[in-house]
Amino acid sequence: MRQSLQDITEQGYWVYGLSVDDYDYTIRLAKEFADAKLELLKQEANRARREHPNEADDIMDDITYYTHTDNEYIWHFCLWRLQAIFEGIIVHKLLRNSGTERLPGLKAKLDGVRDAGFRLNEGDYNELLAWAKLRNALSHAPPEQYRPGPLQETDVLEYKALVERLSRRWLKESSSHDVR
Repeated sequence: MRQSLQDITEQGYWVYGLSVDDYDYTIRLAKEFADAKLELLKQEANRARREHPNEADDIMDDITYYTHTDNEYIWHFCLWRLQAIFEGIIVHKLLRNSGTERLPGLKAKLDGVRDAGFRLNEGDYNELLAWAKLRNALSHAPPEQYRPGPLQETDVLEYKALVERLSRRWLKESSSHDVR
């Protein structure tokens, strides 16, 4: 491993730090990757129809399948990053002065948020843990090649809405009074 990579810490490389805007950036990036793959698929389909009009459908069957499979994996990667941003905001923005930099797992971080006085209802708490369980399953037993599983863009957008709503509220609570 290069030395510059070995020297990276959770504190050592940010210029501005994480913000709620990182959620939108991550979604935009994922959509652009997915849209680019679909544009290439469209170009390939046009070429196949032009060069092999009688076989175009057969040619495109596999290409279409693999393009859509690849795009489904983009949403897995997006979920991982969204949760990382969420956990980073909790530790490095909300709980930064409470000595909790090393809270292992999302449950401990959510308990730390509650202990620090931030509002988190039981429904949101349980939903966040369910999303974390899914993210952990995808991380520790990743889907096999060409079978990405049921996670879709709409699912990731639902998760993004949840973590963005909570992050905005907590950051507002944090700025209005010192709950840390």
